[in-house]
Amino acid sequence: MSDILAESNTWLEGQRHSYLTQSVTFKRGVGSVSILATIGETEYQVEDVNGNLLTSQSIDFIIRPEDIAIYNVPQKGDTIERIVGSKVLTYEVWTPTGVELFEFDTSRESIRIHTQLINEADL
Repeated sequence: MSDILAESNTWLEGQRHSYLTQSVTFKRGVGSVSILATIGETEYQVEDVNGNLLTSQSIDFIIRPEDIAIYNVPQKGDTIERIVGSKVLTYEVWTPTGVELFEFDTSRESIRIHTQLINEADL
């Protein structure tokens, strides 16, 4: 008997990858790979040492794990570049302290990489 939910998730992931992505460049050190990613965001609320609630936001890149298999998983210091209009935006893999840098979906068909914008340059 087939698993309808698993099949549906696979189909939905294929639709995301086919219709909701843009080309970006994933970089580690001097190496890089061009991949397709869906852009998203995550809002974090973290309590500081004084008990104040701080809010921050990451820009997320949702990709297929196999697209960066050569690098295994994202690491702090990795960067992702995307072109928006006449600008090259560079994001660094980042999250607030205590939060994972990335997360897999339940079926491990996609990975959400959390980043922050670190540079904006003209083309």
